[in-house]
Amino acid sequence: MLNTFILAGGLSRRFGSNKLLYVLNGKRLIDIVVENARPFSRNVYLVAKEKGPYRDVNCDGILLDVFEERASIIGLFTALLKSNGEDIIVLSGDMPFVDDSTVNLLFKEHSFNYTLFKINGAVYPFPGIYSYCLTLDLYRFIKKGGRSIRKFLKCVNGKIIEGKNSKHFLNINEQQDIELFNKFKT
Repeated sequence: MLNTFILAGGLSRRFGSNKLLYVLNGKRLIDIVVENARPFSRNVYLVAKEKGPYRDVNCDGILLDVFEERASIIGLFTALLKSNGEDIIVLSGDMPFVDDSTVNLLFKEHSFNYTLFKINGAVYPFPGIYSYCLTLDLYRFIKKGGRSIRKFLKCVNGKIIEGKNSKHFLNINEQQDIELFNKFKT
């Protein structure tokens, strides 16, 4: 089992409020993601800009981003810095259907710097398994102004596996995505 880091530092601009605190079926989105991560995780950590909104989340710790700027690449870098030199699982806090069946596919295939899914030609940086050995290259990329995880991944070797176009990759980004959540939850 690996440690899992859930990125929770976004602004939720398209959603209109902190989407990770939005209640779906009686649970906040962030609580659903943490709960879903437990079966495949040694520990579950949040990576955020501030601890306040997440103080009562049942996780093993909240890490604050090491840079002030808000970008998922900053969250990934923070998680790798705190990984104790181990490979880690990184999830996005807005993906309520990632579960052990999805992550087990990553485990089976993992052997490189990172292992991710591609669906319909699009690479999904989350969920993913990332190796600590990427930390220095990622730091250099960020310091040169790089902010796109997908562009960074093109600079380093990794493994991308074909995934199924399924509910496991649904992101809650806008209010209308709640309808998709309700459709898929059954």
